[in-house]
Amino acid sequence: MRKFIALLIIGVSLGVTCNAGAGAVDDAYAAYKSGDYASALSLLRPLSKQGNAIAQFVLGLMYAEGQGVPKDNEEATRLYRLAADQGNADAQYNLGLMYDNGQGVPQDDKEAAKWYRLAAEQDKAAAQYNLGLMYDHGHKGYRRTIRKLQNGIGQLLNRELRNRKAIWEYCTQTDKALHRTTKKPLDCF
Repeated sequence: MRKFIALLIIGVSLGVTCNAGAGAVDDAYAAYKSGDYASALSLLRPLSKQGNAIAQFVLGLMYAEGQGVPKDNEEATRLYRLAADQGNADAQYNLGLMYDNGQGVPQDDKEAAKWYRLAAEQDKAAAQYNLGLMYDHGHKGYRRTIRKLQNGIGQLLNRELRNRKAIWEYCTQTDKALHRTTKKPLDCF
């Protein structure tokens, strides 16, 4: 019976702690949305240090935009990564943006695509759109790959055209010679 009561007390206290954490995140986000950045910061920083992905993401937004703190893309990227590594789709998308645009990190298409893909798999529409653009329009690194493919295809087509032209010339010359002797056209194709 004592174990049951002890577990019940621990369970209730954990539930209260979790709810208090959720309430603090809600309060911090409400302060952020209303423009009360000082209150948002005072609530978000401890939650972020405790590993709360939402707090890390919102704090990252504040650093990225310079809201209540000096603008710092490197710090924003660090915070986005902490939240993204925990599976936060919004942070994954924003981290993809940071890599895509070279903000706070060196520009890297592969990393951008990686983070967009992770967010897209969680139905983040903006990530799906950006990932689609990267593939569809040959965005940056993909553009080089598409250019190489186009050049290769162009070379193959040119070679094929030269081969067909040579065959046509051969057939035409042979046809003329054959037609002179047999009066029948040669069927090359």
